[in-house]
Amino acid sequence: MQRILITLILITLVSCKISADNSQANEVERVVKKMNFSLANQQLDELLACYSNEMDWENSFGWTIRNKDTLGNYFRDWLFPKYPTLDSHRLNLKFKVKFVDIKIAWVDVVQKINSEDMNTVARTYRQTHLLVKERDSWLIKKTRFWIPIINENPPIEFISSPSFFK
Repeated sequence: MQRILITLILITLVSCKISADNSQANEVERVVKKMNFSLANQQLDELLACYSNEMDWENSFGWTIRNKDTLGNYFRDWLFPKYPTLDSHRLNLKFKVKFVDIKIAWVDVVQKINSEDMNTVARTYRQTHLLVKERDSWLIKKTRFWIPIINENPPIEFISSPSFFK
């Protein structure tokens, strides 16, 4: 009887831990999803709310911004005027969340933007985000965006990581 009770307690503890991890992963994904949808819809305040005050953001051109006010200026004054808003339903996001510890998460994202008729993928981006838990909220501390360029003959001997997204 004692073994059954101990087994039940262990199962409950493991279940609670898995549930907490899933909940944390969902919270982290929500922040990254909110950031992407806010970017697509050009909702600057919502977008900036996803970032920590001390942050580091880099795009596929290697432009690095390390100040939240400058990031807001970049989106408002440079990026948003060049591109139209994008309906969120055209975004297809896939996430891979890994926790470094209980207050730090690493998120790999593949973002596919579908054509207006939704029949093809117009553009694919890769993103990585480092999120930190500040008080009760997850905030993005580092972001990297890039457009993958396919190389027909990659040097296989140097490729050691399997693809996160197939």
